[in-house]
Amino acid sequence: MKDHKRFQEAIDKYLEFLMTREGWIEDNIRACIYMANCYRILENPEREIDCLLQSLAFDIPRPEVSCRLGDLYKERLQYQKAIVWYKLALEKEAENNMGFQLKDYSTWYPHLQLCVCYWYTGDKDLSKYHNGKAKEYRPNDKRILSNEQLLNTCVTDSERTRPTE
Repeated sequence: MKDHKRFQEAIDKYLEFLMTREGWIEDNIRACIYMANCYRILENPEREIDCLLQSLAFDIPRPEVSCRLGDLYKERLQYQKAIVWYKLALEKEAENNMGFQLKDYSTWYPHLQLCVCYWYTGDKDLSKYHNGKAKEYRPNDKRILSNEQLLNTCVTDSERTRPTE
């Protein structure tokens, strides 16, 4: 249904599935993530957060869920909250738990976002550190290279000196 842009119907089906309590853990977590995707498209960030948090009822946070929560808080300029979630994503390596997982969410992506968050909280050293960690995974990424150049010069003009996400 979500693939056919019938997002509310898709949400209803995911809820129906979760209510059966018969799903495999990874399927339940994925249903929560898919519901969050629908709410994002429907521009309902509060319900998006609720669905991501609902996935925690099934197991420890998956790196994707942690990064998605970090993204939501970063979008709200709540950098300290975002930092908590991005750091959590890095604590748990992607596992072979038979569920669909993007390794990016436990490697370079949270480091890149931590670079941005620490920049805005004024911690240039941690910003630089996390950009360097992101570069270990993606040495040719233009965003990371741009951040590296910025962090090496640390120009003070705030409009001109924002790290690239």
